[in-house]
Amino acid sequence: MTVTNHAREEEHLLSLLDCVRVSAFSPGVLGQTGFEAATLIAEAARSAGADAIVAIDALAARSTARLGTTVQISDTGIRPGSGIGNCRIPITREKMGIPVIALGVPTVVDSATLVWDALGRAGIDHPSGELRQVLNNDRSFIVSPKESDVIAASVAGVSGASAVLMGGVVSYDNSVKENLLGVSRANLEQYGAVSEQVARQMAEGVRKACGTTYGVATTGIAGPTGGTPEKPVGTVWMAVATPTHTIAKVVVHGKVRAVNIERAATAAINMLRLELKNK
Repeated sequence: MTVTNHAREEEHLLSLLDCVRVSAFSPGVLGQTGFEAATLIAEAARSAGADAIVAIDALAARSTARLGTTVQISDTGIRPGSGIGNCRIPITREKMGIPVIALGVPTVVDSATLVWDALGRAGIDHPSGELRQVLNNDRSFIVSPKESDVIAASVAGVSGASAVLMGGVVSYDNSVKENLLGVSRANLEQYGAVSEQVARQMAEGVRKACGTTYGVATTGIAGPTGGTPEKPVGTVWMAVATPTHTIAKVVVHGKVRAVNIERAATAAINMLRLELKNK
């Protein structure tokens, strides 16, 4: 799909090429913008004088094998967030006033599916009855790790495990922390990127941005440079955001970068594990 609405003065050329005027944008999610996606789309369509809307949405897959491999097309519109139980205003012909063509691409899976697929890849076809009961209790959730490359380095010990990991936001630069995760500039300036305040906002930000149940964030000084007397190399703040609260803790490791990264990722995942165990 090619955007052509900016070339309206070349209407004759579009006609010769058998093209129509097309506009495109990403409305984000409520946690990023403060607006329902349907509200932004309806206003954009009205402003552009659109005859139809093509809405592309992420779907929750029932198997990691389907991630990014199929496309669903329909004329019934989409209902953002319905795949993870967070239903928002639907983007349909009834709501928009014009036809809506929906393209759905499976890009997320729930936690139970991730575990089942990981067990299968590890050759564990018959897990214990206790584990089966936990996975089949209809309390599955979607988790969006923030430092996806770091977290993956910790959990990808099983060959092929990367195929079952969800995406996240890698926000090494403060501008990314501000613009994508909603971290306040005031906190960055007053406390620094490696701080409890920033870690909490990062976890809350990735949870809201992805529309997930839990958000996990780490921010630290892996080394070997960058440390200060107050925050030596190996200092890592981590946080887990839940629907009701956010927890954070700090750990201080050594001076070896690879070791610090591995230990921080393991500690962050363990924080999430303990939070789930105690809920």
